Amino acid sequence: MDEASVKGQTVISFLKFVGEALPAEKQAELMLSVAPRYREELTRRMVLATNTYPISLLNAMTIEGARLAELPVAEFARRAGRFAAREGVQGVYRVFVRVLNTNTVLSKAAAMWSTMNTGGKMTAEQTSANSAVIWLREYPNPQPVMCDRITGWIEHIAEMTGVKPSIEHPRCAGDHSAECEWRVHR
Repeated sequence: MDEASVKGQTVISFLKFVGEALPAEKQAELMLSVAPRYREELTRRMVLATNTYPISLLNAMTIEGARLAELPVAEFARRAGRFAAREGVQGVYRVFVRVLNTNTVLSKAAAMWSTMNTGGKMTAEQTSANSAVIWLREYPNPQPVMCDRITGWIEHIAEMTGVKPSIEHPRCAGDHSAECEWRVHR
């Protein structure tokens, strides 16, 4: 596989985030930066949740969105990831997240990776009562911007269980490590 894809639901969530993070004129400028193949579909918000889109599209939009927001890419991407987690865990799922412990929630979240992504394998392991490690392996052509979104996503999921986590990302495949690794401590 040359490039991984994400489900449209991920793109829809990102577009909602952009709608809150950028003023209308900056949103329009962002849409002008989108590859012509996707521009009309994204501009008109005609994204189907079940379609797939190349991760490079989401990565490029995140980088351009950060530029337009005048924020560091890592900060903008992390905010987008937090927003995606908030959007993804609603209704009855929110109740379950709040009653389960952090390690169980992170393990279940990692197991859901393949339902939203065509590349890589995400796993989680509890390393102590207060910590866990999450790995993303075998991801084709990873980029640090994607990992920044994932970091924000993990952060928000952990916070939903009632803890204020400390998250480290000591290894990133986007920076030439063999795999991505996140260490979550509470």
